[in-house]
Amino acid sequence: MKIHLLGLGLGMALVSCSSPDSSVKSITLATDGAVAIGTPEQVGITLKDSGGNVLTGRTVTWASSNPALATVDANGTVTARHLSLSRTPVTITASSEGQTASVSIQPYGLDVTGGAINDDTTSVKTFTALARFQGPTGEGVPADTDVRIQGPTGFNQGQPYIMRLFKSTSAGGITGAFNDVAVTGSYTATAVVNGVTYTKMFAIDTGHTLGFVTNPSVTRTGNSLRIQGTAPAGAASAYGVIFDNTKGYRTDAAAITSGGFDQTIALIGTPVAGTYQSGIYARDFVVSVDILPEDIRISFTSAPNIIFP
Repeated sequence: MKIHLLGLGLGMALVSCSSPDSSVKSITLATDGAVAIGTPEQVGITLKDSGGNVLTGRTVTWASSNPALATVDANGTVTARHLSLSRTPVTITASSEGQTASVSIQPYGLDVTGGAINDDTTSVKTFTALARFQGPTGEGVPADTDVRIQGPTGFNQGQPYIMRLFKSTSAGGITGAFNDVAVTGSYTATAVVNGVTYTKMFAIDTGHTLGFVTNPSVTRTGNSLRIQGTAPAGAASAYGVIFDNTKGYRTDAAAITSGGFDQTIALIGTPVAGTYQSGIYARDFVVSVDILPEDIRISFTSAPNIIFP
């Protein structure tokens, strides 16, 4: 700061010219608003002092309002992790020297999660996965679309597992699949939509499983199944199944909680006459879940045979 000496008659006065405050007085953030799963995006940030001068080298703290949907690191890089069925936006906030600024981002793209089915008739854990897709404005796939899942060594004989996203449900409900033997490790799912390749990575731990239903009971009530038992810890929904060597039928899933449950649910389709094996699938999720979990757990508990006349 320069100090001027001014001669005023017989006296002298000191006059100072103040400089701009060098602390952060404003923060401006810039982003496209939509962030694709699998493609991290850097949020642009500009810090200025009271004089409008751009500041650098200042400490900035970043935060996400919903890390389950999107995270942000110390450098302001946003990683979309899951879709939100309700299209809930994520607020990304930057703070520095008492000043804050926020922007909203919306995750989009391909969302896939996987897990293992625990079956009381075998020690083998079966692979299962759920998928959902939303475009940048929340739209689903324009046509039924394959999702190719490549797993770790030992999965599906080294070949990609194929599941489908359906045009009618991909932006809302979730597509499910199960087949082959689950293998612990990392998986990569890809889908091509409107010429764009979307990718989602997920992991499966075959040791992370859901327990079995205790005291299971499946009985026929007309064209419905009454399923009863005590749910394993963590169960959120269940459905009944009947099957023989050539065909099978199931009910829709009903929401349950840990503890005793008793649900009568209509079968999808009408079974032909015969004797069927029966059982109960318990799951740690519901299909209407807003955000897919990091992994999923399903168990199958067998029950006595049922006769359909």
